[in-house]
Amino acid sequence: MTRPFCVVGFTALFTLFVMHAFPQKEAMGAVFLTALIAFVLSLVCKASRRDRVLPTAFFTAVLCILLLGNAQARYVVRQNTVTAAKEVTVNGTLTDLPYQENGRYYAVLHVDTLNGAPFDGKIRIVSRTPFEIAPTDSVSGRIKPFLLGGGTENTAISDHYRAKGILCGAYPVSELTVVSGGNEGLFSVILSLRQALTQAVFSRLPNASGGVIACISFGVKTLLSEQSKNAFRASGISHLLVVSGLHLSTWTMYLFQGLQKIRIRRRVRAWLGLLFIAFFAVLTGGAPSVIRAAVMSGAVFSAELFRRESDAFNAVGIALTAMLFLNPFAARDISLLLSVFATVGILLFSERMEAVLNRPVRNREGRTVKLYRFVASVIAATVSVTVCTLPVQLWAFGTLSLTALPANLLSLTVGSVCMVCGMLGAMLCVLHVTAVGNVFLFLASGCAKYLLSVTEWLSALPFSVLPMRTNYAKLLLALILIGIAVGIWIRAPRVRLRRIVCVFAAALFLFCNIASFARTEKTLQMTVANVGEGMAVVLRCRGETVLLLSGGEYYAESEIYDILSSYGATHIDAVFLPAPKEKLLPSVLRVGENLPVQTLYYARALYAETLPVGREKLPIDKTVADFSDGRLRISVQCIDIYSYAKITFGAFSALVSFCDTNDFKGDSASLLITTADAPKNIDAADFEMTVMSTSASENADFLSIRSDRVYTTAENGSLSFWIEPNGKFQCARRG
Repeated sequence: MTRPFCVVGFTALFTLFVMHAFPQKEAMGAVFLTALIAFVLSLVCKASRRDRVLPTAFFTAVLCILLLGNAQARYVVRQNTVTAAKEVTVNGTLTDLPYQENGRYYAVLHVDTLNGAPFDGKIRIVSRTPFEIAPTDSVSGRIKPFLLGGGTENTAISDHYRAKGILCGAYPVSELTVVSGGNEGLFSVILSLRQALTQAVFSRLPNASGGVIACISFGVKTLLSEQSKNAFRASGISHLLVVSGLHLSTWTMYLFQGLQKIRIRRRVRAWLGLLFIAFFAVLTGGAPSVIRAAVMSGAVFSAELFRRESDAFNAVGIALTAMLFLNPFAARDISLLLSVFATVGILLFSERMEAVLNRPVRNREGRTVKLYRFVASVIAATVSVTVCTLPVQLWAFGTLSLTALPANLLSLTVGSVCMVCGMLGAMLCVLHVTAVGNVFLFLASGCAKYLLSVTEWLSALPFSVLPMRTNYAKLLLALILIGIAVGIWIRAPRVRLRRIVCVFAAALFLFCNIASFARTEKTLQMTVANVGEGMAVVLRCRGETVLLLSGGEYYAESEIYDILSSYGATHIDAVFLPAPKEKLLPSVLRVGENLPVQTLYYARALYAETLPVGREKLPIDKTVADFSDGRLRISVQCIDIYSYAKITFGAFSALVSFCDTNDFKGDSASLLITTADAPKNIDAADFEMTVMSTSASENADFLSIRSDRVYTTAENGSLSFWIEPNGKFQCARRG
C-alpha cells in the first residue's frame, strides 16, 4: 500500500459524511455493512490482502463510527450543561472577531468557566448593540442560552455549528463585563493583528472594494455584502472568497522563492515555511479548508526538511486524517468538502488536460503562445475543479454556474494580485508605513472593483445559474459516477474509449439538465413559502422572478432565499409589498439585501424612504404589471380596507388575500392563497384549491373555505406549484 494516509483519510471522510447526512441508525448500518464487505473481499482476494487497502478501510470505518459516537455524546453532554438552566454565568475569551449580520451583532466566546466551574466550549452570543471587545480582553457575565437551528438534529444548521464546535447561542441578560488585557496568549495576539489589518483596510476603503480585499486577503467575510457574495457564487468564483490552498500556495511560493534568492539554507527554509503556515492558518480564521491546505503545505515543507519526496495524495490524506480524528463533525463542513474535492480534481485531471490543450503549441514560443498556455492552464484547472466538486455543489447548493469558465479566466490572476496587494498594503499600514501601504491598497481596490464588476455582469446574464435540485438530476449524476467508477475499476485497456465515455457522460448530464431546465422555464413555477405568520409567494417564469410579500417570522428570509436559489435566481425583477404591516417588514426586506431588486411596489402606508431595497420604487393603488413578455400578469390592489393580488398565467388564475377585510363574493379562480383569517364571503366564491399561510393550523379558519383541497403551510411546509398555460397545475410539498 503506497498511500496509506490517502486510504485512511478518504475512508474517514466518506464514512463520517454518510453518518452525518443520513439518519443515524440507517447510516451506521450501511457504513458497517460496506466496511464488512470490504473486509471479506480482502480475505478472499489475494491482491487486496497483499496491499492491505480493504482491511485498512474496514478498520478506519469502524474507528470513525466509534469516534463519531464519542464526539456526539461529549457534545450533547456539554450542550445540555449550558442549556439546562435558563441563565448561566460565563467567563471566556473571543475565538474570532465580532461581526454584524442581518441587523444584529455576534461574538463567539470560548468559555473557560461556567457558573464558576471549569468548562471547555464555544458559545455564540447575539446582541442588538455592538460588542466592544478586543481579542486580548476576557469577558464575563450572565447569559440566556438557546439551541441554534431550533434544536433540530441532523440538519444543515446544527451540523454547521457542530463543525465549528459551537454548542449553542445566547443572549446577554445584562451588560457583559470586559476586562482589558485579560487574555495575553499567542492566539489573541494574532487575532489582534487580524483585527488591525481589517481596520487598516476598511478605514481607507469603507465600501464593497474594502470588503472584497478583507475577504480575499485574510478571510474576513463580514464586511462583504450578501449581494456581492451571491454575485461571486452565481458566477462560479466564490472559491476566491474562501481562504484555502490557492491563497496559501501563493504565499508559500513567494516565501520559498524569496528565501532561495537570499540563499537561506534548506533546513532553515523548511522551518520558516512551517512557522509561516501555522501563523497564516490562525491569522485567516482557522477554517477547515485553511487547515486542510496548511497540513498539505506543511507536509511539503516537512519532506524538504527530512529530505523525503512528498506525495500530494498522501498529503491530502494526512490532512483529512488529522482533522477528522480530532473533529469528526468537520466531515459536513462545506468549505472542507469543496476544498478537498477541488484539490483532488486538480491532482487527477488538470495536468493531463493541460497537456492535451497545449498540443497545438508544443514546440512553439512567443508571447501569444505564453498567453495561450496560461488560458489552457486556467481552463484545465477550472474544468477539473468543476467536475470533481459537482457532487458537493449538487448536494449543498443544488445549482451549477454556467459562467464559471469565463469568470475564472477573467478573475483568477486579478484575484491573486488583489490578495497580495491587499495583504501587503494592510501590513504596511499597520507598521505605519502608510505612504507605501496606501499605494498597495489603491492597486488592490482597483482589482476588487474589477472583480465586483465582472461578477455582477456575469451573474446578471440570463440563465447564468443552472438549478439541479431535482431527484432526477441527483439520480442521473449518481448513475454516471457509478458507471465511471466501474470503468476505472475494471481497468479496460482502451484508455481512449474510457475518455470518450467520460466526456460523453458529462455532456449527457449537462444536456439533460439544461433540457429539463428549459422545459420548466416554459411553465410558471410558484411557491407559497412557509414563513409563519405572514405570507410570501415566489413566482418564476422565463427567467424572471417576482415576490409577493407580507411579513414573516425570523426564519422567513432564509426560507425565501432558499427557494430563490432553487430557481436559479440571481436577481429579483419585482417585489410587491401590498400590506401595511411595518413590524413584519425587516426579516422580509433582508431578502433584498441578498439579491438585487429591480422594482419595488409598496403600500403607501409604508413610506418609500423607509424601504432600503429596489432600484425603482412605485406605490400600489390599482397596479397591473406584466412579466415574461406578457405571459404573466399580476394585478395588485391596496386601497382602504382591501389588500389583495390576482395572478394570471394563460388559463390559470390565483387570488392572494393579504388581510381578512377583502370581499371575494362571486369571485372564482384556480387557487386561493390566504392568511389564517379568510376574507369575507369566501363561501360565495369558487376555488379549486386553497392554501393558508399560517404558523399554526389550529388558527386557520377552515369552516369558511369551500375548496375541495385545503392546505396549510404549518402542516405541509412550503408548497410548490408547476402551472401550464392551459390552466392545469401540479402541487407538491417543497423539498
